[in-house]
Amino acid sequence: MSVKSSTLSDILRSVNHFGSRDPVRVHGANGPLPAWIAASLAAQQSKSFVVLCPSEDLAERLSSDLALLKRWTVEGAVDPIYLPAWESSPWGGIAPSMRVGFDRAAALQKIHFSSSPRLVFC
Repeated sequence: MSVKSSTLSDILRSVNHFGSRDPVRVHGANGPLPAWIAASLAAQQSKSFVVLCPSEDLAERLSSDLALLKRWTVEGAVDPIYLPAWESSPWGGIAPSMRVGFDRAAALQKIHFSSSPRLVFC
């Protein structure tokens, strides 16, 4: 038995059918496609979304991919925001990096003052 691949319109239709309160899990998308799917969803719904990634590297890469893809899209473009993780545990003996603190503050400011849909990758 073969499994039929979903198109982008299939994924967006499923989200509309099942509601946006439930998590959307897309497997098998490679390269910049996960960022494109998330951006299409945010643009269609006119909402901001948080994209939880299993690694810090993936969150940063998807945010960069979407920033690059946005250059070629005009209508309904969604701004990516990368929210970096703290480099150390808040309970550890090592003070967190000031650079990460500033980057997080800048990302949170963009989220707070945004009037258009955003994708937050973390």
